[in-house]
Amino acid sequence: MVKKMLGIKDILRGFGQAAAAVVLYLPVVAGIITPMMWLLPAWYLSWSFAAYIFPFGDLWHGFIIVQYDTILVAFSRVTSLLLVCVGSALFLGGLIEMSRIRKAPENCLITSGPYARVRHPQHLGIIMILLSVVLKPNIYSQYWIGVRPGDILSWSLMALILVVTADYEEAKLERLFGEDYSDYSRRVPFMLPVKVESRVHWPQGLARGRPLRYVAIFLAFYALVVSMLLVTSLLPLIFTR
Repeated sequence: MVKKMLGIKDILRGFGQAAAAVVLYLPVVAGIITPMMWLLPAWYLSWSFAAYIFPFGDLWHGFIIVQYDTILVAFSRVTSLLLVCVGSALFLGGLIEMSRIRKAPENCLITSGPYARVRHPQHLGIIMILLSVVLKPNIYSQYWIGVRPGDILSWSLMALILVVTADYEEAKLERLFGEDYSDYSRRVPFMLPVKVESRVHWPQGLARGRPLRYVAIFLAFYALVVSMLLVTSLLPLIFTR
């Protein structure tokens, strides 16, 4: 049997249906993305604030250099590419799944698609995409490659903002969905696709959503970054225009 060739009308009808679907979902997608727009100014402000509270600020724009190695460069580029691809897939997959569920009339908990693997796939996707930029080797010359400490600090700040945001959102989700969300959080890991059984019982003052919890997280982050910058100050750095 000879298959019927697609005519111009069929092609136009397909494009029309696709465009209609996009238009139909645009308000839903906009409603999902718009609340996330505050992340960029928050990242910028936190970076400006970091200049006053973290030591060794003069080292941030230098490069930690290592000898040029073709295998290392190739490995870094492949790793960066994989991070971009996986991160984009997680972000877009989470966005599509959330748009599909949000289009339904009833307000239900999203546990399918990427949300069946981790509870915050979009946050993880953004973190992975930004990490790919940090790991991409800066080729200084035919002899040296390097990475900027400031890039690592910038990425870690954004990762902290996203992790804290996701943790705070969970307090609202627990109030909204109750036992359903508690059961979901017991089954599905937080952000990394590795389920670790924790037997630590946090004090009530450090419960999810409590301000003291995020003060403690920031202090732990501060100690980690200061340690990293202290090590950086002991390494050979080069500065370029």
